[in-house]
Amino acid sequence: MPWCPKCRVEFRPGFARCTDCDVALVASLDEAPPSAAEEPESAPEHGVWFWADGPEVARVIEGALNAHSIPCLEPARAPDGRWRVLVALDYLSAASHVLTAAPGIAADPSADEIVYRRIDPARDETIRDHPVLRVPLPDLRARVAQVMPDLQKCALRGNGDVRERAVQLLFQLDTPGRQAWLDLLLPFIDEGWLPGVGALLHEHRKLKQPGPVEPTAAWLDRLRAAFRSEKPEARAAATHVGGSLRLTALVPDLIALLRDEENAADADEALLQITGEDLGFDPELPEDERERIIAAREVWWQKRCHSSFPPRK
Repeated sequence: MPWCPKCRVEFRPGFARCTDCDVALVASLDEAPPSAAEEPESAPEHGVWFWADGPEVARVIEGALNAHSIPCLEPARAPDGRWRVLVALDYLSAASHVLTAAPGIAADPSADEIVYRRIDPARDETIRDHPVLRVPLPDLRARVAQVMPDLQKCALRGNGDVRERAVQLLFQLDTPGRQAWLDLLLPFIDEGWLPGVGALLHEHRKLKQPGPVEPTAAWLDRLRAAFRSEKPEARAAATHVGGSLRLTALVPDLIALLRDEENAADADEALLQITGEDLGFDPELPEDERERIIAAREVWWQKRCHSSFPPRK
């Protein structure tokens, strides 16, 4: 039986070249030196592995990085049989951004690492209908003002695949102060589209050092308006954002929502995230017990912010 001298896979008679490595097969592995991929090794000190779900995806990664002059080694097979591409550590951030915009593949995070997989052809074709989603990230940054409206439209009105891709790009185009990212949240909140809100918050949490979020007063007023929306979904989305971003300024608004039957549980969860105090609130509690907990939340606000609680309406 013929063997591949590089990946050391056995082939059926009739094959002359390895379908993965594109090298000539040999009659016996004894004819070839041991494969470097089988030698025990760890990630080099100044490099990082980009894992790929198969050799074709690995070659896509290599091609995308080469197109942007990002140093990398040619795809290689790891001792466990998986494929990977080595990228210089100093270029990790740039490589990640390039691959986010690379057509045909998508990142699939796992417990210890990120594996790049082939995008389902139907999804790829759907995104192809929206050209702005296929523009490389550096080019998008060069004309961010022009592409932002189209990206927001895709994020708000596209199907699931289009929305997901647009949200990723919009987050990566954000300004250092994150105000553009916060502004993107507002139409999602007004629409009550919780998946979009969740996707944006997830991208924020993925940052190793996201830093504090300091929205403008006008932005907070828009979010407060969502608390008073007739749509329960919009109120739920606003509550989720207030808690996830730990926006202390919204505590009075969240306390007021504790008396809203549809959103009381969400409001209590947000208050728990902000204050760190679990007071055992439950919408099913007797009214006097619920009011006691609400009063305790108001006391927390007064002590923490040195501000009297707004009079109840």
